[in-house]
Amino acid sequence: ETTTPLIREAVHLAQSIHLWPHTKTDGQPEAFLVGGAVRDLICHVLPKDVDIEVYHLPHAQLDTLLRQLYGKSVKNNIHFGTWEILTPAGQLNISIPRTETYYGPHHSDVTVTLNPHLPFKRALARRDFTMNAILVNLLTGSIHDPYHGHGDIKAGTLRAVNAQTFTHDTLRAWRAVQFVARYRLKPNHALVKLLAQMAGDAAMSILSNERILAECDKLFLPHSSPSLGLELAKTTGLLKARITSLNRLARNSPVWEKLKTDFKNCPQ
Repeated sequence: ETTTPLIREAVHLAQSIHLWPHTKTDGQPEAFLVGGAVRDLICHVLPKDVDIEVYHLPHAQLDTLLRQLYGKSVKNNIHFGTWEILTPAGQLNISIPRTETYYGPHHSDVTVTLNPHLPFKRALARRDFTMNAILVNLLTGSIHDPYHGHGDIKAGTLRAVNAQTFTHDTLRAWRAVQFVARYRLKPNHALVKLLAQMAGDAAMSILSNERILAECDKLFLPHSSPSLGLELAKTTGLLKARITSLNRLARNSPVWEKLKTDFKNCPQ
């Protein structure tokens, strides 16, 4: 029921999507709030941008609709089926359902298949954590939560959607670290085991320092508890796996100096 200018803009877009001409075969186009915006609203935090996933509307038609509404503000990544739109109310991140198949250790080593007719559970299977795998229909308010993310949020638990696919993107280990700090969550046992496994994987050694530091920077957002995230990074071996290269890159970085201070004060 929370309304902000950005949420109202998202609802306006959802109405335009709902009214887009379609056939019975294609199905009724629908727009859903997904990911961080849903998570933040459940946690009583106002989202600064919103992710919207659009079902039953082919890529080309959705692209046409968005350009009719927003013109040159639309930035499209054709390969991933995503759009970024900066509106006066804030940023809209639009996507259509897709599956991802990884074939190498780099985050770009992935084959993407766009399919606007994917079942909800299949489409959400690529998400990292259950709390980010919740769909909310922007017009009806109906919720689709096949991985029980809402319950995990209320219980203060951080849990991976899928243990097999989670490890394909090594950066997710560091996302776990910052989420634990920002939302004061407790990772479940299965996730802790996954993070320890990822700390020792060869893919961890080729993950760029810049991408890691971008996640670490979020440890110090307002109301965050950095020591919780750093304790997780220590106990799983993530910091040990990358501390030398991070220290070399970020020798004069305020973020890294703050990290090292909290690292020393973190429970042993």
